[in-house]
Amino acid sequence: MKDTRNSLKMILPMLVGLVSITMACGEPTENDEPGPGGTNQTNGGETPDVPTIDDVTISKVADLNPGSDARPESFTIVGDTLYFVGHEAPRSRVWATDGTEAGTVSAFDPDDSSEIRDLVAFDGALYFAHANRTLYSTTGTEASVEEIDEVGAMSLRILGVVGDQLIYTGGWANGRQLRATDGTDGRSVQEINPDSDAIEASPHNNLAVMGGHMYFRANDGTTGWQLWRTDGTESGTTRITDLDGHEGAGWVPAGLRTVELDGGGEVILLAADDGEQGSQLWMTDGTESGTEMVATINPTGNASPSNFAGLNGAVVFSATTTGSSLDRTLWVTDGTAEGTEEIHGVALHEPFVEFNGYLYFGGEHPEQQNQVGLWRTDGTASGTEEIAPDVTPRNFTEYGGLLFFAGDDGNSNRQLFVSDGTSQGTRVLRPEDSAEDALDTGYGASELIVFGDRLFFSADYDGEGHQLWSLEL
Repeated sequence: MKDTRNSLKMILPMLVGLVSITMACGEPTENDEPGPGGTNQTNGGETPDVPTIDDVTISKVADLNPGSDARPESFTIVGDTLYFVGHEAPRSRVWATDGTEAGTVSAFDPDDSSEIRDLVAFDGALYFAHANRTLYSTTGTEASVEEIDEVGAMSLRILGVVGDQLIYTGGWANGRQLRATDGTDGRSVQEINPDSDAIEASPHNNLAVMGGHMYFRANDGTTGWQLWRTDGTESGTTRITDLDGHEGAGWVPAGLRTVELDGGGEVILLAADDGEQGSQLWMTDGTESGTEMVATINPTGNASPSNFAGLNGAVVFSATTTGSSLDRTLWVTDGTAEGTEEIHGVALHEPFVEFNGYLYFGGEHPEQQNQVGLWRTDGTASGTEEIAPDVTPRNFTEYGGLLFFAGDDGNSNRQLFVSDGTSQGTRVLRPEDSAEDALDTGYGASELIVFGDRLFFSADYDGEGHQLWSLEL
């Protein structure tokens, strides 16, 4: 592998067009106020100084597909191994790495071009779906690959882990039903719908785990799409409630998220439609009696609340009062109708990440359409502000007490950004003479993950295609 460690540890170049982000260390701007409770702190200590490119080491870990894009994605850590999917047209494979070139090896190399997805850590191994029908596991080498289950075409999706069970979907003539494994052969949990798909094709935005159960939406063919839960056993798989009571209609629960409310313990917030008031804000403790509407946000139609994120005992989320997805604004709730209110007109574009006492997100200012900036909120109107305009942030990851993300450098190029959470402390980290569009805009879309003492991501800094790179502070 070409040694790029020293050649890429260069000065930060001037970025034409990025005039909206202060790069120099000068007087604090009005957005540079400390987080709630005092000076900017992370994990009980002061926020580190924001590094320049001189302060970090960016190096290529491995050429996965020499001369062409490998575009590593779906990063998943199992023990002391980082797994990911790499692409070599027309096929993909699973890779495993310990963070070194010599320790980066193929962990699954199929003989076809079928999709690999849904990587999950379970029972000390990596589990994944291949060709939408075969469930495999690996412990880091091709020789260790085991076939766990094979189901009907296009029916396999891995949902997640509950206790000592891996939950997934599979079926044959009757489509996607609920299945599980303890690491041995797969088995049927329950045939929820004997005639057709019981579970949707893309279920991951509508799942939550709470109290030893996984909550999901399913259709039994009679009551429509309702809220269900499972512990991986037949007896522990039940429908929570038929909310609207109309045969075949269903209340289509969506956006499930486990949160902790101040004084109320864990609950699941979700969007649901009782057949009368449209999609509004609901809450459940996992029982029929404990499933109730929290607030009617849009009295004339669907509010479709989503992207729930807890902060200091309250929950911030986005919703619409017009029924249009283009008019989504920022809201907060404490789990009561009285404590549910709109806090800002900014439209959420990237899910929240908690950092330094705030929730950070990508937001579109109501008066600056098509310009997505870096925003933060403490759950109040006065504490919601834009930090860096028009950077289109994605894939937030905290590393070394700082916030890293993939962003737009002002010239429609994707680069790696670092921030201490303030305007003055938000900057691009781009090695001199590197590719203008260094980070990946497709596939995994510039995923970032902390593994060991480094930050790993997909990038093309040397013109040899998007490969596996790392950054070390």
